[in-house]
Formats: sequence, structure tokens, C-alpha cells
Amino acid sequence: MAYKTELWQDIKGLAGLPLYGVIFVISGVLKQYALAVELVIALGLCFLVTIIVRAFYFQERPMKQEFKSGLEKLDAASFPSLHSMRGAVLATLLGMFFSNVMLGVLFALCALAIACARVAQKRHFARDVVAGLVLGLLIALASVEIVHLIGL
Repeated sequence: MAYKTELWQDIKGLAGLPLYGVIFVISGVLKQYALAVELVIALGLCFLVTIIVRAFYFQERPMKQEFKSGLEKLDAASFPSLHSMRGAVLATLLGMFFSNVMLGVLFALCALAIACARVAQKRHFARDVVAGLVLGLLIALASVEIVHLIGL
């Protein structure tokens, strides 16, 4: 059973900040500055949206998490799923960047796997991850539009 726990942890890492950092650095090295800026904008918007929603709407996690401060309360909230949001952002931005249907499907499956992992780990309810996926898609599209507007 430990292998299942480890598998879900590994899948969750597909939306982790280290992967964002690696993709950001590779984008810069390859002079794909628009993608790098899209990633930064989208990641910032993910955190901003999550903080605002969780500050005004607190939903306990399936496995309740204790908190003593305002920041801990934000982390203890389950809605929306920030991991799912970040997974959807990466899937959308990388899918658009590569413009390849097979890669797009692969990226979308990764985002769905991240969402499933968060539910399986009892960190989120299904509605939390669905909201995260939808918000991530919208944030990714907004970041592409912002970068387009600034001319990169």
C-alpha cells in the first residue's frame, strides 16, 4: 500500500513549483520568453485567486487540518485546489506552446491525474479539483492574452 501513497505523491509533483522552475529556466535558455512570462503571470494569478477565494470562503479539507493563524487557515482550506489549478495551467500553456494534439492529450491527462491524486490523498473533494482545473484553464488563457497584449 505504501507504493500507492508514493505514486500519488509523485503524480502531485507534476504541478509542483520545482517543475515550474525547470520549465521557466528551459524557456529562458531556449529564448522562449513569452512562455516564461506566461508561466510567471499564471503562477502569480493561481496564488492570488486561491488566496482571495479561500480568504472569503473556507471549506475544510476531507482530512481536517489544524490551524492557528490566518496563513495556516488558508493552507487548511480545500477550495479551490491549487495543485489542480497549477496542473491545468501547465497542461494548457504547454499544450498551446507545442501545438501538438498528442502532447496536448498527454498534458491534459497529467492534469487530470494530479486532480485524482489530490482526491485520493484526501486533500480535496471532487468539486475542489474541478474548480481548480477550470480556474487553471482560464488563468492560463488569461496569461497568454496578457503576454500577447504586452507584445512578447
